[in-house]
Amino acid sequence: MKKQNLLNFIEKYSLGGEVESVLWQIKNKKVVTTFSHPDRSLLGSIKLNNLELDDATIGIYTTSELVKLLNIMQDDLDIKYSIVNDKPVSLLINDNIFDTKFILGEPDIIPKAGSMSQKPNFELTVKVDSDFISKFLNAKNALEDNVNFAISSYDNEVEFILNYSTNNVNNVKFKTIGSSNVNFQPTTFSADKMKRVLIANKNCDSGEIKVSSAGLLEASFKGQDYQAVYYLVKLSQTD
Repeated sequence: MKKQNLLNFIEKYSLGGEVESVLWQIKNKKVVTTFSHPDRSLLGSIKLNNLELDDATIGIYTTSELVKLLNIMQDDLDIKYSIVNDKPVSLLINDNIFDTKFILGEPDIIPKAGSMSQKPNFELTVKVDSDFISKFLNAKNALEDNVNFAISSYDNEVEFILNYSTNNVNNVKFKTIGSSNVNFQPTTFSADKMKRVLIANKNCDSGEIKVSSAGLLEASFKGQDYQAVYYLVKLSQTD
């Protein structure tokens, strides 16, 4: 197994250390995890193909500790389970230099991820590519301490506003390729969470952001070996 493939998968749900505890559901050499941000304002699901592990559901309680172990390893890994009473209790990771053991968490102590049982209609769609990701990240970095971004549209012209406020504040705006069958008043979401999502998926083959006037944003990405989807709940605008 290639270490970088596994780290890429982890990056897409851990979002720079924001999410620690998840279940990996492994079947037919594919792994799926669903997760929630600790503040429950972001939900997501990641699927990775071509994972060379036997079928199992395993609890990753401290993702950051697993990343530390993987970071000292060479690129080619052999990963097996240590089994007790027919249950995986640890990952045994070998690269012909290091042998490491990572203790698994009991699945029932992993916080339950939220689910999107019923999705609203999404009236606005934006294409996500390398140009869009670069614009958003540059704008966010220019206003590093801002907490929100807003999306608005009029006659199919879609605009992103970093640090939106009805008061007189510093902000950055840019227009992007999109379509909308309604005119959106500025609707705000977490700029920090979107930044982490875009960084984790910066090498995607394709991506799309969809927004509902009900206050939900869906960001989906596809790569050669993975699919990812994230849901962000709108922020309350107080000014």
